[in-house]
Amino acid sequence: MNNNLLKEFLATLYNEMTDLGVDYTIASLAGRFAIWVGSAIFELRLDELSDWLLFYDDVNRAIIGYFDKSDGKAHVVICWYEASAIDSTIDEVQLQELLKFGSLTSNSDWNNQTDNEFLLQLNEDEFIEVQYTLVTNSNLALTHHQATTLLGLIRLRDSYMRMKNPQRVIEPSELKLSIAKEHNFIGPSVTNVAQADEDIPTLVCALPMKLIYEWVNEYENGLFDANLRYRLVNESGKNARELESEIRKTILEKPGQMFVQNNGITITCKEIKTESANSGSDEISLVRLLNPQIVNGCQTSWAIHQVFHDLAFSESVFPEGHVLAKIIATNDRILATSVTNASNRQNTIEPRDRKAHDSHQMEISTSLARLTENHGIFWDYRRGAWAIVEANDEQWRYKVKGHRTLTRRLNNELAGQIILAMVGAIDEAKNKSGQLFTNDKLYKVAYEYELPASERFKELTLAPPLTKSGSLTTYIEDMLFGFAIHQLAESAFKQLYSERDKLLKKELEIEDSQERKEKLKEGLNLITSREFVKYWRLDVVRLIHLIVEQWVKNGQTRDVIRTSLVGDLNLKSKLDPLFLPLKKRSEYFKLEFDFGFENTLDRNNPSDDYKLLGKWFVSLEMLGAEVIEPIKENEPNIPVRTLLLSRARETHGRFVKKLEDSIFSTAKLSAYFPTQ
Repeated sequence: MNNNLLKEFLATLYNEMTDLGVDYTIASLAGRFAIWVGSAIFELRLDELSDWLLFYDDVNRAIIGYFDKSDGKAHVVICWYEASAIDSTIDEVQLQELLKFGSLTSNSDWNNQTDNEFLLQLNEDEFIEVQYTLVTNSNLALTHHQATTLLGLIRLRDSYMRMKNPQRVIEPSELKLSIAKEHNFIGPSVTNVAQADEDIPTLVCALPMKLIYEWVNEYENGLFDANLRYRLVNESGKNARELESEIRKTILEKPGQMFVQNNGITITCKEIKTESANSGSDEISLVRLLNPQIVNGCQTSWAIHQVFHDLAFSESVFPEGHVLAKIIATNDRILATSVTNASNRQNTIEPRDRKAHDSHQMEISTSLARLTENHGIFWDYRRGAWAIVEANDEQWRYKVKGHRTLTRRLNNELAGQIILAMVGAIDEAKNKSGQLFTNDKLYKVAYEYELPASERFKELTLAPPLTKSGSLTTYIEDMLFGFAIHQLAESAFKQLYSERDKLLKKELEIEDSQERKEKLKEGLNLITSREFVKYWRLDVVRLIHLIVEQWVKNGQTRDVIRTSLVGDLNLKSKLDPLFLPLKKRSEYFKLEFDFGFENTLDRNNPSDDYKLLGKWFVSLEMLGAEVIEPIKENEPNIPVRTLLLSRARETHGRFVKKLEDSIFSTAKLSAYFPTQ
């Protein structure tokens, strides 16, 4: 993981720790870190702080202790705050010392009342299992440990981002199942190639469908957080719908065939614990899966749930049947991710599904969701995730004012295209958007905002000005401005050109006067000469960016110019129009009704709502026409669509050259593209 991301996270961590320390009058960094860990990572209540903050010293050690009624365990969290650089590590010797320090039964350093009460409560219940967790802001040299759950700097940051993410779900810490011995066998213990010291236990079994229903009913999408996508509800294509229909039909009509007709499910977990049901029986196995996730079989599991849910509602008998389950235990996140990617073959996997767990997507999502205290934008980067927003009743945060069903949802693929366009990668933005999530150099430019420009843009041949790098805040500002230009250019040009074309053709059909018809035909030829505007909204994104940066070069302020064009995008009143349907959005601009002029927008007053941007649009269309018309004269049979798409790089290069030669190198900038 890039060090800039870790540094940014540590800065956030330190600021939040400082605030907590002030609120609770604790000067010790170890104590502040422990409070932050308890509240931010384990969601312990701050008003019960005295119950769970057991110990902290003045250096770097602290202990949290709490009971989790959901899993019946006592949790001991050993917090180690490292004040040195982010590349500091904890080795095996330090780990053993920390575990010794955290021993609830032998440590003599504790001297407050809270830990004694915790010890008494722990000792009173013989059945409580103690789970140790080590949380540190250092990098861990060890990636796993048999007796302890380790949260080092990278995992700590990932956990924090997951807690803050609006698409967050509650994952099960444990699943229990009873399986007849003839329905399971212990699979081979596989050696982890990446970590030779880790054996990977496996278990293959026949899971009763009723058990899967109960799991999904309790945890819902929390069971599938490690999957590439959640349940596909009204977001999938024909194949997915047909597949779910087939599964439901098999469950209802031939439940006994599910084991052989369905691909089954794949579960990853941290540990598989098996034992006999009782000392006198070898026929039933009790299995406990720690931190389980269904990484393949999400649609199968939900289909089973839906059928059983409907039957339960009608008080009908549940069908009896089993599903094949492959269970893999590993503490290696990279291996678990590989299992997830390799297992998902049943439904079509979209390229962006492969990046569903990328930290950049999660951070952008979190930042946009909390654009202000009262509203945000839903970053649509994981299929099925909107259902989580609905389940959490959080739709209000994304509602477009005055519209019952409209929400502010921004597709991450479109956003990636816009960033590519802004930096001048027009051909990639238009023709290679499907590679955004599979081509590392495109993904780096589109989403890896924290990288320095020299690393982020080096693999593409791009002409300045580019966008700023190194900050999530700057990335959000650039992306939202580009998105605003894209949405408004689409409505002003693509929609209104088509409307103007239809109006003229309709009038031509009903006109009786031959003289008037001839004039209308001349007007139609004029309008047709501007057909290129239907396809150039991504070009406009780049051209507007160039003009803004030219003004910045001349001493103007970037934020001021951008705001004068599209408004303050932190305000709902300026954001909401961008998420309206295309036709509704186009009402913010005025059509040119005089068919004697070729321009799409009213040449005198293109917009009341976006006055400055409207003027820039009119000027850009004129410059664009000066580029397209000579090409069409030399190649009259070439479709305009080809010029703007298949030959996007060449045509866009001519747009840029025209802008630079005719405007930037002359004194015409303020005349064509005024700032007030």
